[in-house]
Amino acid sequence: MDKEFYIILSSVLKNDAYKLMKYESCHGTNKYDHMIRVAYKSFVYAKKKGLDYISITRGALLHDFAFNQQMDNDGLTKRKKLSKHPEYALNTSLNYFYLNDIEKDIIISHMFPIGKRIPRYKESYIVSYYDKKIALNEFKTYKWRFKESKKNM
Repeated sequence: MDKEFYIILSSVLKNDAYKLMKYESCHGTNKYDHMIRVAYKSFVYAKKKGLDYISITRGALLHDFAFNQQMDNDGLTKRKKLSKHPEYALNTSLNYFYLNDIEKDIIISHMFPIGKRIPRYKESYIVSYYDKKIALNEFKTYKWRFKESKKNM
């Protein structure tokens, strides 16, 4: 793993609330692992293209930093969670971290084009792309594991 990625990563991973993302499910995995995967792919791409790799990494690490229980308590349906979770993630992130404009935009617009927020920065488009690509892979892996476990019953 790239040393710079690890330094950026560690500044977020030491947060106790963020560690709880290990227990929050998404795409057949957990949010913690999902966000790290998206962050790493985004970091590598941004660094290669000469973009703001620090902001893209932090934004990607925080793009799903929202607690499912909070959204459930607020009465959100699965469909509403899909479109509203970026707002929850941004609010949660702002409670624990200082964010620059690029990081905020990455979080709030990462569901584009499903979400209503259009990304304002190249970095935001990149995270949105990798989020969907990785989520699809995670879901396919989960579905395959589920089928295999049913066969073995």
